[in-house]
Amino acid sequence: MPEDYDLLLAALSTARRVLITTHIRPDGDALGSTAAMALGLRAKGIEARVLLLSHLPSKYAFIYRELGIDHFDVEKGWPGDFSLAPYDTLLVVDTGTWSQLPGLKDRLAGWTGKKLVVDHHLTQEDWADAKLVVTTAAAAGEIVGNLMKR
Repeated sequence: MPEDYDLLLAALSTARRVLITTHIRPDGDALGSTAAMALGLRAKGIEARVLLLSHLPSKYAFIYRELGIDHFDVEKGWPGDFSLAPYDTLLVVDTGTWSQLPGLKDRLAGWTGKKLVVDHHLTQEDWADAKLVVTTAAAAGEIVGNLMKR
């Protein structure tokens, strides 16, 4: 729906520093979508960093390396000094369920930033401030591509 794209774009238009994440054990769709969102935000002058809840698979590492995508992973534990305070927006790509985002729900308690979801899966939980969920899309990357065009 066009209005869903507009709603998400409006939420991102006021962002200054975005933390992008995706589900554990990320696949090519999840990683490509996070990279594309980071690049798209960067092109608009919005800082973006990717948080991986699992290690970056070596077969996909070139995506982040060659595109200069700033990221960190917390698979072996969250850094003691990790804080969401520097970010005004959290963007979750390719999932909308807490079970695929271990450790994140507790970290968001009390955080006042915007929480956004871009996904193509039917299964969703109602926790985001704005969601762009297109269940007819074959992949999150398809939605991200359309979002970038807009």
